[in-house]
This record gives sequence, C-alpha cells and structure tokens, in this order.
Amino acid sequence: MRSLDWEQLQLRLDGDESRPPIDVDRLLVKIADAGRMLGIGRTSAYELVRAGELEVVHIRRSARVPVASVHAYVDRLRKAAS
Repeated sequence: MRSLDWEQLQLRLDGDESRPPIDVDRLLVKIADAGRMLGIGRTSAYELVRAGELEVVHIRRSARVPVASVHAYVDRLRKAAS
C-alpha cells in the first residue's frame, strides 16, 4: 500500500480532488474553506459565522476565518459533548 503525503490526504478529506488542499500553515482561510476543514458545506459555514460561532475578520472587502477560530469551535463542540 502506497503512503499518502499530507497534501494528498488533504485532497481526499472532502472527497473533491479537483480542489486544491487547504494549507494548514495559513492563519486565515476563506469561509468556504473553513467549512471544508469542518466537513460541512459552504452554507453551513456561513450560518456559523452569522451565529457568531466562527470568528471572521475582514481584510478590505474579503472575509476570512482565523484557523484558530476553527480549532476553538471544534474544542467547544468536544467539551459540550462530554
């Protein structure tokens, strides 16, 4: 069995090999990419932003989600489940 490198693994996480992987070293990602990181759709990611569950920052007219906010959201979900 051939081992996968990180980039190949990222491509396969959401099952869409036509899209580039998310660079895990980034500080900010697009809202849709935050959704991909969470395994949810774009619309659900925007709903989380509207509900204040995911932090968003604006750079000029571009909205971005801090990767740390995605991790914090998952941590909150894990704490609520336990």
